[in-house]
Amino acid sequence: MVHLLTISAAWCCVRAVAAPVGFAHVLFLMPPVLLIATVPISIAGWGVRESGMIAAFSYAGLAESDGLTLSILFGAVSFIIGMVGGVVWISSGFRTATFAPTAADAEIATGRP
Repeated sequence: MVHLLTISAAWCCVRAVAAPVGFAHVLFLMPPVLLIATVPISIAGWGVRESGMIAAFSYAGLAESDGLTLSILFGAVSFIIGMVGGVVWISSGFRTATFAPTAADAEIATGRP
């Protein structure tokens, strides 16, 4: 379900720039590109995702510029949604519980039982 929502969001980005790309193209092109973008050689997949999207669009016979536009818009939307989610999480007041040190912690710290 998460992948379908991601693909739907990418398709909405394509529709926002009025690129002549169908849902089926996005359905088959996005998952491999997102998989390639997870390779840890860049920050948040920027650059790798764009290169992968350009290559995928060119192999599919679509305009490479539309692939670049989609990738940049999708990355920007993902970043903005992440920022909003971060603000909501920080302002929610949810904090992890702190635990009082135990005798076992004291043994580990001092090295003596």
